Amino acid sequence: MTPRQATLDPDEVVAPTLEAMSLPQALHTELSVDGAQFVLLMDDLAPARAVDQLVGCTPDEAALVVEQLAALQNR
Repeated sequence: MTPRQATLDPDEVVAPTLEAMSLPQALHTELSVDGAQFVLLMDDLAPARAVDQLVGCTPDEAALVVEQLAALQNR
């Protein structure tokens, strides 16, 4: 893979305007010349974790999700 540094136009970036939400920052990005492969290294949002979609989440986890959705909807 021949890397190409990805660049973002600050006017097109939405995440920094969502102060109320916990959002990871992109630490490094690379994109292959043909655009078929990429590397995206982001902050760790521990203790956040991905939920097993077959098991589901706890009521407390669901409440946190609703809070985050409400913060997003409020923007």
